[in-house]
Amino acid sequence: MHFIKKTTTIGLLTIMVLLQCVLASTAMAEDYQTHSSSQAIQEGVDQGLIELSDGNFYPDEAITRQEWVRLLIQYLGYFRLSADGFEDVASDSSYYEDFLIAKEAGLVTGDEDNMVYPNEQITREEALNTVVLALRGRVTEEPVLLIQDGDKLNTSYEPQVRYAVSAGWFPLNTNNELEPQKEVSRAQAVTLLDIATGTRLMDETSFGNALETTQVEENISVYSPETLIQRITGTKDIYVLPSAGTKLTLNKVQLDGKLVVLGVGDMSIELKNSRIALLETRNPYGTVEVVRDSKSSIGNFLQGTPLNLVVQEEKIDNQPSSTPPEVFWFSIGFVCFLIGMIIYQSKDRTRTVFISQGVGKYVYVEQAETWEKIGVVNPQPQIVDVYERKGKVRIEGLEEGRAHVELYQIKDDEQNKQLDGVEHAHLKKSRKGRAFLNIVVVKGKEQ
Repeated sequence: MHFIKKTTTIGLLTIMVLLQCVLASTAMAEDYQTHSSSQAIQEGVDQGLIELSDGNFYPDEAITRQEWVRLLIQYLGYFRLSADGFEDVASDSSYYEDFLIAKEAGLVTGDEDNMVYPNEQITREEALNTVVLALRGRVTEEPVLLIQDGDKLNTSYEPQVRYAVSAGWFPLNTNNELEPQKEVSRAQAVTLLDIATGTRLMDETSFGNALETTQVEENISVYSPETLIQRITGTKDIYVLPSAGTKLTLNKVQLDGKLVVLGVGDMSIELKNSRIALLETRNPYGTVEVVRDSKSSIGNFLQGTPLNLVVQEEKIDNQPSSTPPEVFWFSIGFVCFLIGMIIYQSKDRTRTVFISQGVGKYVYVEQAETWEKIGVVNPQPQIVDVYERKGKVRIEGLEEGRAHVELYQIKDDEQNKQLDGVEHAHLKKSRKGRAFLNIVVVKGKEQ
């Protein structure tokens, strides 16, 4: 009887130990898997952007600055090291290089004493400000958005914070409050970066369907080199991150958002039958070259770094002709006549591509001797093709609508301008789909 009780006791203890092991294993597996941010966290883990500690992520713990910086450089793809570090980041620490990368990329600047306080927690407004500056840049026109505790926002962070909240990158609480000075949890940090960077092209060499057009519902971040994006349409943005390599091809892409180049080194973008509303270059270590065919267009530009634009005209393949000889020779003669007229008419034509910035829906044209200084002033800079022939100016590449055009002439060596004339014109569409306007130059009297 005593033996039986002893055996039973041992059996119960064994079962209890096994249950504890099972429960511990389940708890470990559900560290983030049952969390509301589990999908974003799992995507980061699968893509190698998030490191786990013994299989755990501790999603509800407040994230420290060193942990935040590591997530930032992983999600934004930066890798170039700064020559100088921070005073309170030791060279033998595990996150030393993370802060060097963040400093070189401009993600972290430090205070007046060159301190970053790596073990302290990051606040919500600091996190939102950093992500928006990295992807969107400094916001000049903050969205109209009601945040009940908006008066608590740091004034230098406020435009970026309001942009992030309006874009859905970070939710307000049930009282419509942000609590800007409150710390950010690890799960909130990952969700913020996941939403902001959207669909991440890590290893794929192509994105989109070759036959059917796909409507994109979130931003696209390109990490992988030699990427092809084709047959997509949407209002979101495409971010070309520093690790993306040297070439991006867009084929049949209709993007009402912007294409932002954050890459390190020279970058080539090829547009094939594609339309981009805005191209922004923030590529401090190289030149961005954009090659577009005649079926592609870019509405506006924000040029932060050197940018080259190459326009490829459509190529028409010669097909064998089975027409009668007299029709053939008549066609040849007519074509020669047209070519001669084009050459004659084009003698005084100057073609210029120019990028400018300004405010207001206006176009201004400054007339030098050869019409070299041509600019467009719009809420965002714009690329245009400008032609001048026999006192007429043609500007291609503008959006449809009305334009206010001012014509100036440079009068002396000090670059003083005299108003030659003012024209109002309505922008129309050419047969090739590009908007244009014709301006008759009103000459002013010589002084």
